[in-house]
Amino acid sequence: MKPFLSLAAALGLALTALSCTDGTGPEPILRLLFDSGTVTPGSNLQLTALDGEGEVVWSSDDPSVATVVSRTGWVTGIATGSTVIRATDGVSEVTASIQVRTPPVLQTGAPTATFEAVAGEGEPPDQSIAITNGGDLPLTGLSVGAIQYGAGEPVGWLDASLSSTSAPAQLQLSASAAGLAPGAYSATLTVASSVSVNGPQSLAVTLLVVRPPSIELATRLAEVGTTPGTPSAPVLVGVSNGGDRPLTGLQVSVEYPLGAPGGWLDASLDASTAPTTLRLVGQGGAVPQGQYSATVVIASSLAGVAPKTLDVDFVVAPGPAITLGSTSVAFSAVVGQASPPAKSVQVTNGGGGTLNQLSIGSISYGGVGGWLSAALTSATAPTSVLFTPSTAGLPEGTYTATVTVQSPVATNSPRTITVSVEVAPAPVISIFPPSLIFTSIRTKGDPSAQALQITNGGGGTLEGLSVDVTYQGGATGWLDLTLGSTTGPTTLVARPSATGLDVGTYQASVTIESTTPGVASRTFIVQYEIRWSFEVDIAPFFTTSYTGYPFTACTGCHSSGGDSPNLSSANVAYQALIGGGLVVPGNPNAGRLICKIEGNSGCGTAMPLPPPQIARIRAWIAQGAPF
Repeated sequence: MKPFLSLAAALGLALTALSCTDGTGPEPILRLLFDSGTVTPGSNLQLTALDGEGEVVWSSDDPSVATVVSRTGWVTGIATGSTVIRATDGVSEVTASIQVRTPPVLQTGAPTATFEAVAGEGEPPDQSIAITNGGDLPLTGLSVGAIQYGAGEPVGWLDASLSSTSAPAQLQLSASAAGLAPGAYSATLTVASSVSVNGPQSLAVTLLVVRPPSIELATRLAEVGTTPGTPSAPVLVGVSNGGDRPLTGLQVSVEYPLGAPGGWLDASLDASTAPTTLRLVGQGGAVPQGQYSATVVIASSLAGVAPKTLDVDFVVAPGPAITLGSTSVAFSAVVGQASPPAKSVQVTNGGGGTLNQLSIGSISYGGVGGWLSAALTSATAPTSVLFTPSTAGLPEGTYTATVTVQSPVATNSPRTITVSVEVAPAPVISIFPPSLIFTSIRTKGDPSAQALQITNGGGGTLEGLSVDVTYQGGATGWLDLTLGSTTGPTTLVARPSATGLDVGTYQASVTIESTTPGVASRTFIVQYEIRWSFEVDIAPFFTTSYTGYPFTACTGCHSSGGDSPNLSSANVAYQALIGGGLVVPGNPNAGRLICKIEGNSGCGTAMPLPPPQIARIRAWIAQGAPF
């Protein structure tokens, strides 16, 4: 942090003294080196009175805001506000206006942002996240760091910019789904300030590219049958949504081949929103005995939704006819998980008489075999074929089989049903970023929350998510974890707390688990470093005299008007040490401060400090020399 010191007058400018007389005497001689200043709570400011007649006594109008040492003018900020510091030599009085302000703290309105776009349907709207100042002093020097994308994921889909380099500001986020397949994509970025007392704040961004609504039919061929002059039993076909957005405005129509008889098929939908059911009824009295075909078109009033067609075969016969409720069955499975539940296809008599002696003729496979069993619940219609898949040991892939249903009394035997199973890879817990690192400065408050993205890097559904934390090194309870959802993709928000912790580095192992069978847990590390504060932990070393050391407090010489650097207050001292090159943040062995306080030769006048103080200063510099 760059310290802030407001001076209403240049150094050396005399303040008009307030006379303690009736105003008719001579002008007072007492004056201040400067007449105003700004400090933060806990930091100090040296006021200096010049040309007084005798001993100068100092006082504060409001000690709850700032106190002053009555004989030295050493001001200490207590709480935010303003007060007047008075100096008198018994003849005249001068004043300085002191403002106590909290240092700038970088805050973000949220640790996460989520975009959702429909594949092929344009870009999601931009989002803004508020960047605010949690302190009183100005928060400037705002910047956005490089965007980090999830490992192995597409890059370049996120843009980030700031409306201003000073708070309050808006972080403008723009995501583009162009060229991205449906799925979840993750990225992280940081917002930093050159003057804030806390470190850069992380933001996790998720882009969900969802599938547009699409019409999906349980089968592409339906068979309807009846006897002459009689309506058929209803044949039901499932209509579902193959996308992630609602599928509405469904409607149905029937088309007959050119020149062929029509009007024999009634088609209706139970609802205009998917999922729903298509009902088919053939009118045996509309056409003579024979076989007929038609096409059912299911469409949606939604723009961009392609219609789907269903072929319908209609048999009007006096003898038995095998009518199947569906000519195809599809299963979905996941590697290493339980086999999908059985499904059935209805078998009815589409003609007259009795349809009996039904049997399963054969099962032929289009590759790997042995994974399907099929059985009739009865040999007489109406009945059902029960299909039971066994996917144990099947690797990822799609497998097909054809099942034959037959009867010697049927006029259209045999009939076939196509069965498929798609075996997807097992769910995999994927996380981004691979670890979380927090930093804060002692007594300066907790760091902002960070978010970790949890996605499914495999197939199937990743659900039953939970988190568990294991602390390392003794300190416990300093990390709060909030899981957005138990189903992936989701976000895990981490918030550390410095309460009860001393300066040091703390680690915790966070394990993400899933109740989904076959899913391995994932563990990542959260590191939290609490750093020394120059204002609280280092600056007081320069105002203290140490027994057994040859020099009094450093500020005896290094103060306003004294030797350089000026160490009279935390703000001024920090600027002098960092700006003057006496301290090189991150490198304790560079700069002249360590050389002088260790008493080494070749650094000018040595100003040795006790070893514990030197060790802390070294550690503070190694941590980046935070204010």
